[in-house]
Amino acid sequence: MDTLDAIRQRRSVRRFLSDPVPDDVLKVVLEAGGWAPSWKNTQCWQLVLVTDPAVKGRLADAMPPTNPGAAAVRNAPATIAVCAELGKSGYSGGAPRTEKGEWWYMFDTALCVENMCLAAAGLGLGTLIIGLADHAALGSILKLPSGVVSVVLVPLGYPDPANPPKVTARDAPPTVTCTWLKLTQAGKRTESWQGFLTCRSTWPLYGMWLATSTAGWARFSNRFTRTSSPS
Repeated sequence: MDTLDAIRQRRSVRRFLSDPVPDDVLKVVLEAGGWAPSWKNTQCWQLVLVTDPAVKGRLADAMPPTNPGAAAVRNAPATIAVCAELGKSGYSGGAPRTEKGEWWYMFDTALCVENMCLAAAGLGLGTLIIGLADHAALGSILKLPSGVVSVVLVPLGYPDPANPPKVTARDAPPTVTCTWLKLTQAGKRTESWQGFLTCRSTWPLYGMWLATSTAGWARFSNRFTRTSSPS
């Protein structure tokens, strides 16, 4: 399965077969997480692989009883506890460097998690990303050292074909809201405005478009449907 197929086909799986995942397959998934980009390559993530049923049960007990992810942790053959070492991501010279403070680790661990989930999908595995839990209790169960915090749990295994995951309807292709900016030609008075565009094509680059002239803007206009007018 190529990368785009994995992105399109990945789903949140809550029902798994009891079949164990081979160690060499688990290693591929974990390694994919380790290849994620991170702030200054600090790689703040700490990954704890849990396969012991008793420990998985304790992790599930640390979730609210209404959280359906608890059953997934109990029943999946393996769960990856994604943790973060504080004071690394978002830091430089011993201090946070952005207005996000020390919370940049949430961004870096998310990159790691997405890598693992996409790798798992490519290997025929299902995953679920679970954040709602008593993370202090998770840290105690996992015996995390000081300065390392629990972020999410990712149960994984082979999806149960008798209980396929719910597929949420989406636009085809998906609707993406983009911010756009228009400037006049160089040497003229600069005018700028912001609005929103809905991307309706398979054009691979979404984000901010900068056009220095009307002609420059027109080169991209046929790829988008405008959903609001300049203010």
